[in-house]
This record gives sequence, structure tokens and C-alpha cells, in this order.
Amino acid sequence: MNALEHNKTWLKRSMLFSAGHFFSDIFPGFLAPILPLLMSRYDFSLTFAGFLAAATAFSASMTQTVFGYISDRWPHRFFVIIGPVIAAVFFSILGYMPNKWMILFCLFMGGIGVAQFHPLAAKMVSKVEPEHKGKAMAIFVTGGSIGYSLGPIIVTSLIAYRDIYFVPVAAIPTLIFALLMNKFAPKNTINASQSSFKLNRDNIKQITSVSIYVVIGIVRSVVIMGFNAFIPILFSMRGFSLETGGFAIFLIHFFGGLGVLAGGMLSDRISPKIVISASFIAVSPALYLFLHSTGPMAFAALGIAGFFLYSSIPAIITQAQAAMPQNLSVVSSMVMGVSWGIGGMLVMFVGKSADVFGILPTLNVLSFFPVIAFMISLLLFHKRFSE
Repeated sequence: MNALEHNKTWLKRSMLFSAGHFFSDIFPGFLAPILPLLMSRYDFSLTFAGFLAAATAFSASMTQTVFGYISDRWPHRFFVIIGPVIAAVFFSILGYMPNKWMILFCLFMGGIGVAQFHPLAAKMVSKVEPEHKGKAMAIFVTGGSIGYSLGPIIVTSLIAYRDIYFVPVAAIPTLIFALLMNKFAPKNTINASQSSFKLNRDNIKQITSVSIYVVIGIVRSVVIMGFNAFIPILFSMRGFSLETGGFAIFLIHFFGGLGVLAGGMLSDRISPKIVISASFIAVSPALYLFLHSTGPMAFAALGIAGFFLYSSIPAIITQAQAAMPQNLSVVSSMVMGVSWGIGGMLVMFVGKSADVFGILPTLNVLSFFPVIAFMISLLLFHKRFSE
């Protein structure tokens, strides 16, 4: 196979799974902008709103490790086909649920669908030439970021056009794409892994390195999900429309998608560890400026924060995979899933803090969490933790 064919192979594969990532992650983005509507309809607290976000994150993220373990031993494309379908069905029927507990059930089941897709898809994308790994992973992650960014716009637009009962229309494109994925996804993608994920003296250094990436991901995730969950509620309290809150969430994740592309390309050219550390420097000032500004300045600051919050993701995934190459799906599920899931569960405490101290003071404190991620990232340059 010549070089041009190689280029076509990595690009086609990354684009296919980027589209799958788009159709998988578009639906978790439905929750945040309609939380004010759900709170009004079912009369639940900010703490329960945080609990819904945490439950969604848990099912969509923490269970990725289970599917990652299975995918390393049974790498069947079934997971990347059916996962987005399950997500589409359960996230789109929230308006038909009779009470808040059934909403919780739908969010949990929809999250399971999201979790099925990610580990094996990330493993498939990583199987490219080393010089293309950062770009391939960036394209893959960007699909999810754009999907997540468009989720709030789509759901609020559908509600504005008709009402919340019209939202299931959004599932139709995903069902069509599942047929295309069934046709074009590689049938014999990768061999099953025979290695097991064990804590022993031989791999303790690998696990330590991966753990640093996971902790960085946790800090980043709680910031993203905390702002994601409570910006629409903050805007609603300030008298803005549901659509304005959805647009704010769109900005975070749209510019986050651009940050992913930039970070992935830079990680192929310079040290991925430098990309990871540098990405957190501008986030806290941008988030604080957003909270204390109005108009275009506030939205510009939010876009900048989203850009840098997301820009480290490709480097984190590829570096963690390089640290433990014998368990690619498990490692992918840890840095993409476990970190996001734990971050999501911590949003419950963000919600409790918002109930006790108020949303704005809580988000003020949360805006400085990226400083913690920056300090932890400095460990990556320590010889003890180098791969």
C-alpha cells in the first residue's frame, strides 16, 4: 500500500468514526438547556438537577470501562453501530416521561448507549501510523464535540418550533446513520487483546502515568459539566430565554471542537505534554471574565474557555494509550469515560453548593479549577512519571 493509500485509510477511518461520535454525543447535549423547563414542570431542586447531570455522566462515562474491557476481548463493530441508536431513542423521549424518576431512567439508559460507542471507536481510530495519531484522534474527538455543541441548539429549536414532544424527530438522522455505519464500518477491525488489566510490579509505572491523565481529565470534566449544567439556569434566572442558554452551551463545545483540532495537530508537531499543560493557562481568566461580563464580551470569553478546555483531549488520549498499549480500549475508556464520569458525579456537589451559596459564587470558584489541572499536568514532566 503506497503512502497516498495510507493517508486515505487513516483519514477515511477517522472521518467515519468522527461522524459516529457526532451522532453519539449529540444527545447528552440535550439535557443542560432543557433543565430549567424540566425543573419547572417537575418541581425539583438544583441539587436534583445536578443529580440528573451526574447520573447521565455516570452511565455515559463510568460504564465505558466495562465496554472497554469487553471490546479489548471481543472487538465487534456491534458496539459502534447500536450505541448511538440507544442514545438517540432514550434521550429524545424525555418529554414523554410522567415523572422525574422516569427522566432519570431515560438519561441512564441513553448514557449506556453513549458508553458502548466510545472505547472501541477510539481503539479503531488509534490504529493508524504514528505520524497521524494526533490528527486522527483530533478528528474523532471533534465529531463528538461538535455533536455535543449542536445538541442544545437542536433541542431548544425543536421545542421552540413545536414543543418538547417534537424532540424525537432528532433521532431519525442517527437511525439512518446506523445503517450507513453497518455498511461501511470495517468488519475485521482489530484483533482481540489477550492481555488483562492487572495491577502488578511490571505495569505499576504505566498505571501511574495513566492515572495522572485521568485526574487531569476529572478536573477538566467537572469544570465543563458544571458550567454546562448551570449556565442555562443562571441565564434563566437573569431573564434570558431557553434559546440563549442553549446558544451559550453551543459556544463552549463548538469552540471546544476547534480547540480539539488545534490541539491534535500541535501534539503531532510538538510535545503532547506541553500541549496538555499550556492548554489550561488561559481557561480560568476566560471563565471568570465570562461570569462578570455581558453581551459579546461574555460570549467571546466563553468561546475562548471552551477552546482551551478541549484542546488537550487528543494529546491526553494518545499519551495514555501510549503508556499502556496492551489495553487500548480500557485505557481509552478511562481517560474518556472514567474521568468524565467522576467529573459528572462531582457536579452533584456543584449543585448542592449552588443551592446553599448561589449559582454565581459557586461558578466563580469552579472557574479556578483549571489551575489545579495545570499544576497536576506538571507531573508529566517529572522523570518518575515519564513513559
